[in-house]
Amino acid sequence: SVEHEQLIRADDVDLAIISGPLRNPNLDAELIARSAYAWVASTNVANSLGPSPTLSHVLAATAITHARKTQAVTALEAKCVALNLSTDRIVHSSSLAACVPMALDGMGVALLPLDLVQTDLASGRLSVIDCGWTAPPLEFFAWCNRTRAPNFVLRAADMASDAAIPSRIEKTDRQ
Repeated sequence: SVEHEQLIRADDVDLAIISGPLRNPNLDAELIARSAYAWVASTNVANSLGPSPTLSHVLAATAITHARKTQAVTALEAKCVALNLSTDRIVHSSSLAACVPMALDGMGVALLPLDLVQTDLASGRLSVIDCGWTAPPLEFFAWCNRTRAPNFVLRAADMASDAAIPSRIEKTDRQ
C-alpha cells in the first residue's frame, strides 16, 4: 500500500484498489469493502486446541498471517506485547491466498479475512477458532487523486465502489 500511495502521489498511477489504513489525508480514498478477520484451522488443529483456546494456544500451534508491518500483524504484535506472549511462532506471508492451503494442510492457525475462507468454512474443511481476540477488519479502498484524475479514472473509481458487495459496507460508512 505504501508503494501504491507513492505512485498515486507522483501521478504514475491513476487509480489503485488497495487495503488501508490511509496514510495520506491528501489522497482521495473511498472505502469499498470491509472484511472481518477470524482465526481458522483445519479440523485436526482445531481439535488439538481444546474446547476453549486462548491466543496463547493459537500462537503455540503456529500462527499464519499477513506480511510484517500490515495492520493486522501490527495489532497482533501489540496484543502479544500486552499479554507478554511470544511472537516466535508467527509465520508471515505476503500472500493471504497462500495462507489458506497452509491452514488446510494443518500447518497452524491462520488469521485471515472471513471472505477469503467462506467456502472452506462452509464445507467444513476449516473451522473458526474463537480465542478471544482478532484483528480489526481488513478494509479496501479505491484510491485516486480526484483533483487531477481524468473523468474516466473517476468513473472507474466509482465503478469499483459500486461493484463491491453491498452487504460489506453500509452506505453511511463510505467516505
